[in-house]
Amino acid sequence: RRRFEQTTTMGETVSGDSGGIKQQQPTLFHDLVVGVISGTVEVCFMQPTLYMKTATQSNLPFSMDPRVLYRGVETSIVNMALMTGIQFPLVSMVQKFVAADSHKPTPTEKVTSSFIGGWISGVVCGPLELTMINQMAHKGHSLVSMSSHLVKTHGMSIMGRGVVTASAREAIYTAGYIGLGPALVHSFQEKGYSYGHSVVGGAVIAGVVSSVISHPIDTIKTKMQRDVGGEKYTTIRKTAATVLKEEGIGAFYLGAPWRVARTVCAVFIIGQCKEFLEKHMWF
Repeated sequence: RRRFEQTTTMGETVSGDSGGIKQQQPTLFHDLVVGVISGTVEVCFMQPTLYMKTATQSNLPFSMDPRVLYRGVETSIVNMALMTGIQFPLVSMVQKFVAADSHKPTPTEKVTSSFIGGWISGVVCGPLELTMINQMAHKGHSLVSMSSHLVKTHGMSIMGRGVVTASAREAIYTAGYIGLGPALVHSFQEKGYSYGHSVVGGAVIAGVVSSVISHPIDTIKTKMQRDVGGEKYTTIRKTAATVLKEEGIGAFYLGAPWRVARTVCAVFIIGQCKEFLEKHMWF
């Protein structure tokens, strides 16, 4: 029986007894499957906070009706599953370039890789969130029907509305849940804290930090995507100027408590799903 070392998608090394079986590093397909499942689980729990956040930013009515809270959930699941499914392998690929000499990635390298991978994923995230936000405001539309309606009404170029802000927000968010969160958990454990306390502490700190930094960008994105015709909110700079002039600086943090709550829980849920799946997946 031989000892082995296995590098996870977060660049952490796990040692154990192989029992004569050669252990392989996770493949990009493995990362994708872990990401898709983790993202789907997170949305099933946290979709109501997304509706509340969007409602606050877009002046939509509040409701405790599950049919309203989960409106657009299918798009949200597709969005989040795709995002985490793309982000995990993207971060793994970027990490190979950032830590080119094959050493164990440092916390800084993990956060940097996560930031870059998150930015790239925004190209997919933007169009899906454009569809989902407009589904929330107009009941009765599916993912396909709303996408078709938007393209038919505004042209194919409308799908690019909010992509830059989506990329910026996803870069910060991914740096939090894939980079900063695991790094904090490892740091807390090294200082003698229990695993449970380390996980909760890492999720709270990473979730709050990434949400507070990225929320103004998310607010600008949401307002631009809700105003699909660009009647009031045109470019990123002009949208920011309009919000500041008409609503004040506090408006950039509309819905922030809902997003902070979701992000903290998402860091925890996705992290725990990832850990569970990496222990029990057979490929």
